[in-house]
Amino acid sequence: MANVIVSTRTALLPGGVPVAGINIALYSVSAPYTKLTSAFTDVNGEAALGDRPIGSYHIYVTTNAGQVSESGNRVTVSVVDANTHVFDLLINTTALPTATDAQFCRCSGYILDMFGRALANAAIVFSEESLPNLLYASNRSKLVAPKVLSINADKNGWASVDLIKNATYRVTMTGYENASWDVVVPNLSSSSLPDVLFPVPAGVYYYDGAVLLTPTNAPTISIASGTTKELSITTQYLSGLLKNFAGDVVFTSSDKNKLDLVLTDTGITLQAIAPGVVTVGVARSEEETTQTAIYGAPSIWAPLSVTIT
Repeated sequence: MANVIVSTRTALLPGGVPVAGINIALYSVSAPYTKLTSAFTDVNGEAALGDRPIGSYHIYVTTNAGQVSESGNRVTVSVVDANTHVFDLLINTTALPTATDAQFCRCSGYILDMFGRALANAAIVFSEESLPNLLYASNRSKLVAPKVLSINADKNGWASVDLIKNATYRVTMTGYENASWDVVVPNLSSSSLPDVLFPVPAGVYYYDGAVLLTPTNAPTISIASGTTKELSITTQYLSGLLKNFAGDVVFTSSDKNKLDLVLTDTGITLQAIAPGVVTVGVARSEEETTQTAIYGAPSIWAPLSVTIT
């Protein structure tokens, strides 16, 4: 067995700075590709993945908005002996440009055709859906006049646009001429445009009343047998958007004889049946529900451990 640690930095030692808050998940390399553990990098840019036997593993990397793993989002690593193994990942924290106005989010990304080629001049049209009338900053107000905004990707398929934070826009674009849908802009200075256009859940936060269950990457709670506990949920998306609970994630109990789950409008109700420790798993809804087909998306984080006394 060897202690496995993943280190995320902007450059290899001795240069670079650590990058905190990146979700690191460890998977087996053979079917059924079982998830073994996951952790968020700490202030030192390190995620501890526990003691692992000799062998090969897949590491899945989920960065925050404005960051890209230059080592790849899936990395194969090998444990070769019983010594501590530290695997270094390079993180580009300036991959996405930021808006110069603090009230806007710069959404940027590449658009490809179905053959993986850059879709030059692809058009994306944003129109008013739910925008503020006024923006206040530095004790001065700005009037927001409704206007259709059309942007085009360059010859490399790169497109970028500044959108008002937290605002909702109606979108149409090349390839989807007969469809339109609403998107919500994250409260960030930068985000991935593809993830804004097609939101993908990255993980969930559980709240017991107003109290956030921690640690957020592996939250825990204890309840008495024969009682119920209602938890409200906030979903975080790969774009960095935070939303109240929506039907694009599903939950499962690892032992329904000990714990059952009931969905509510704001989250889930835990129904404790018998003593034990049960894991509440979380996954993305099926494509038929979300209307978004995803290839190679990072695994969703934050399974909940429930101890029933």
